[in-house]
Amino acid sequence: MSDVALMVTGGFATRDGMEEALRSGALDVVGLGRPLIVDPALPARLLDGDDVRAERLCPKTGVRLADSLLEIQWHTRQMHRIAAGKPVDRRGALPTLVQAGLSDGLNAFRRVRA
Repeated sequence: MSDVALMVTGGFATRDGMEEALRSGALDVVGLGRPLIVDPALPARLLDGDDVRAERLCPKTGVRLADSLLEIQWHTRQMHRIAAGKPVDRRGALPTLVQAGLSDGLNAFRRVRA
């Protein structure tokens, strides 16, 4: 037995699944990174006993390489929106891809060091 706490994030969608993993001793902490971006109130709702499902809302294009970029960009964009007091943007993949292309595409040409 280890004295180090084990945190697992990813793959948990239901309160029952999270509780069972904790109860079994398989882990000590459940991480809810990306579902928190969709529903920042999720931990409070889970602790209140609400029967909620951790939702992942990242849009997809069906193109594997594009979807990898899209997932990172979409979640990053949502974190910036939440930090600015804006709601999650539930539109599809196109707005995120356009924004990623504009911001990251232009950033590629910026001088980083003097």
